[in-house]
Formats: sequence, structure tokens, C-alpha cells
Amino acid sequence: MAVSYIRYQVGRDSSFDFWHDPWVNNKPLLAQFPRGIISILDSFPEAKASYHISAGHWHVSYSNHVDAMAVRALLSLVPIHDTDSIHWGNCKACRLSISEIQNTIRTPSVRPGWYNVVWPKTVVPKFSCLLWLVMKQRLLTQDRMVRFHMNVPQHCVLCVHGIESHAHLFSECPYTRIIMQHSPCPITRSWMEFSLGNVTAQTVSNTEKQVTYLFIAAACHAIWKERNARVHQTAHAFSAHVLANLVKRNVREKLLTCTALLHSIRLDPRLEAIVLH
Repeated sequence: MAVSYIRYQVGRDSSFDFWHDPWVNNKPLLAQFPRGIISILDSFPEAKASYHISAGHWHVSYSNHVDAMAVRALLSLVPIHDTDSIHWGNCKACRLSISEIQNTIRTPSVRPGWYNVVWPKTVVPKFSCLLWLVMKQRLLTQDRMVRFHMNVPQHCVLCVHGIESHAHLFSECPYTRIIMQHSPCPITRSWMEFSLGNVTAQTVSNTEKQVTYLFIAAACHAIWKERNARVHQTAHAFSAHVLANLVKRNVREKLLTCTALLHSIRLDPRLEAIVLH
């Protein structure tokens, strides 16, 4: 695969193998023509490209053989430079980075709609990693355990009524909704919209979005942590209001380290009152 991105530039005194190096269309000439072409062009197997260059021009046999004419047609498209060089794609810089190679050969991917929600400017790694799993629905919720043939109760340990799933736990559960009500901006109650990244109204400012995204990530992390604690420690139980206050504290602590965003928040009295107090 990588060979297709390598570009050869042939010099006047080229040391490239005329027949064996992939300097024409990224393939050796012997891979493009039968071996008999060597004798047809009055050449030899070990010939260098410079052997067929004279006065800065390609010089090969004037045979009327169809393969000979095809070779001459190919060579007419290959310019001759002062020196040999090998490049990666269209990059002719002296130093080539590994990241540039990776960006060239990898298949371009389309970012999912929830990308900016999961990885905002105010990213907290442990919060964002958990939210990434939520969006991809890869947490080991009770409904997934049942699909894996595990004998577990399916009810939600936070509200006791619903069946635990990603949709229920992070969108539909009454316990979760109480926490999400403390968000700086209203958050959708639709799991479908939430999982697509449409978590707030399009009319909110960029600053409000950044703070809301941080709140959502912190809330989902706290909800999952509380869920695990209730599953494994039966005596443990924080109320939704207590957990909401913990989430807001985590959000404030992060925002206090974001100077530019903090300045924007303080210019909005309503947002400052919600977030910083």
C-alpha cells in the first residue's frame, strides 16, 4: 500500500535500476512488460537508468516492436532531473514526519455528531472517556449483560423502576433528569437526539455549549460511578441533589483552570450565577 505513495525522480547520473526499481508508475518495468523487452531495447538486466540517458534525454532502441514503442511512450512522461531523489506523495520537504505518512495512507473518517460533545475545549480525560463509551453504548449495563447470557437483575438501581440501558441510565431515568436539570443550558430528554450529539438548542452561545458539554461529561461520569457503587455496595446511596452538587463542583474546579472561558462566563451574569456560585 505504501509503495503507491512513493515518488521517484530520476537524475542525469541515476543509480536506479532501470528494470527492477519501481520508478515508473510505482512498478518495475519488468513488472509491466515481458522479460524479452530487455533484448529488444539492446539493454541488460542490471542496467541503471543512467545507461539509457544521453545528454539529459532518454535514449533507448528505436525498435518498432510494440513493447519498445510502449516503453518509449512511458519514458517520454518521465522528466530527468539533476540528481536522484525519492519523495513521499507530493511532499518534497527534506524532512518527512510519521504523522504526514499516517495522514496520507489512512482512510479518512467522518467525525460523529457527538464528537464536540465528548471532546470539548474543556475536556477532562476521565469524564470524556466515559462519555465516549456512553455515546458508543459500550458500557456493561444490565441489558447488555442479559444479552451476554448473564443472570443479573435488569432493573435500574437508581430509580428501581426502569430497565437499565444506556438510553434509560443517561437520558430517561428520573434520577438522571434531576441531575441534568442543573445544567447551564437545557439538555434534551430524547436519547436519540442525545446519542446523535444534539444535546442542546442550536441557539445557545459557544461558551454555553462548552460549559454544558463539560457538565454532561461530569454528570455521566458521576451517574455511572454512583450506579456501580449501588450495585457493589448495597449501603451506598447518594441522592440526585447531592450528586448534582458534586457534578457542579467538578465543573467549577475545571473552569477555574480555563482562563479564556472563565472570562467569557463572567461577561454573562446569568451563566456566571449558574456555573460559579
